[in-house]
Amino acid sequence: MTRYHLFDRSGRLPFSIVFGLCRRSPADTDPRPLILDTTRSALDVPYALAHKLLTLHEHSLEDKQGIEVDLNRLTKTEGDEGRYAILPSPVNRKESKFEAFTIYQYHVDANSELALMLEPGKKYTIRLTSEDLGVKWYAFGERDQLISNEGKPSQHSGEAELVNSKTSAGHGSFTAVSSLPWPPKVLTHMRLCSSEASPSDSQTQQRAPLLELSVTNAGDRAISIQSRGPQRFLVPWGPFEPEEPTEDSRPRMTDPAESSGLSSLQIIDNHTGAVVRDAAKPALCDLYDTRADRRPKLSDLVTLKPGEPLARRVDVGKILAGLPDGSYSVRLQSRGAWWCFGTLEEIAEEGNDRVPRRLYKTAIPSLPLESEDAIELQVKGGKCVRNRESGTEISQ
Repeated sequence: MTRYHLFDRSGRLPFSIVFGLCRRSPADTDPRPLILDTTRSALDVPYALAHKLLTLHEHSLEDKQGIEVDLNRLTKTEGDEGRYAILPSPVNRKESKFEAFTIYQYHVDANSELALMLEPGKKYTIRLTSEDLGVKWYAFGERDQLISNEGKPSQHSGEAELVNSKTSAGHGSFTAVSSLPWPPKVLTHMRLCSSEASPSDSQTQQRAPLLELSVTNAGDRAISIQSRGPQRFLVPWGPFEPEEPTEDSRPRMTDPAESSGLSSLQIIDNHTGAVVRDAAKPALCDLYDTRADRRPKLSDLVTLKPGEPLARRVDVGKILAGLPDGSYSVRLQSRGAWWCFGTLEEIAEEGNDRVPRRLYKTAIPSLPLESEDAIELQVKGGKCVRNRESGTEISQ
């Protein structure tokens, strides 16, 4: 499997060949971890291609089978030495076989010989040729006991050949592109703000604190980003499934509804470091009509102009309510958003309430909405109060 279905020749989007490894043989009863050297094996992609452990085929619309790529130009056919994969023992395994897989990624550098052979606009498939994994060294035990400080094996390899359980298992397809549209950098911050005092409030500490979430476009072009509804953009994949939801319908912090901002927040107990209130989880499965128009509505987008902050305020006390007295940190969970260049006025077409088809691209990196800020608050007597000793900025 490939981490993305696109290979970006510019190198801005990291690209890897992803392998899933699992000890599944009924005869494997060794309780120790299995450590294997990936160099000069099927997991060492340039070497594997040069020695026919993997094949690379180029496809066209007319030729579904594809033609094998001529790899004679490969001169560097081995990765760095000292690359190891560690596979846990199957003895007393409790998780499912899919959860038990060890993920190993071979990163393909955009300037490598292999990458330079991939032509933009063409589709490729890479696959295992047989059950032979070509592993030259492996051993059972702990890494610090088997590998020297110099990264070299300190004992002899096992004698039995390590093989793939299915000759047909293992392939990934991708299309090479010259470059991808890239979102500008945005700066996201959080701070506490004083709320309006009611006539009955006589002490500042009785006022409910508000948390301000702000995002600023640090680029030089206006962008419009999707704040709600199913979002479609490039997501990384593991051996079997995407690592992130392929259509995440959770609202983003830029949505004007207060509940949207609250659903993006995570509460951490400062004493234990444990997450006591997590951000909203994505739906297990977003059902949709395949015939429906899946372009975002313009009303679901907001515009970020260069240098102009977009701020949303939420009553953070609502998600701290009911927690035991103590010290807590509020963090923003990172979420990607679909985006395009231009203001809403610039991209809108008369008589069309959705993003124009000419602008709706899903093979793009998402715009990350994330922040390093952590806001500290206290819960006393069941109520949320400011932590005056935390140094958190307070503003009117």
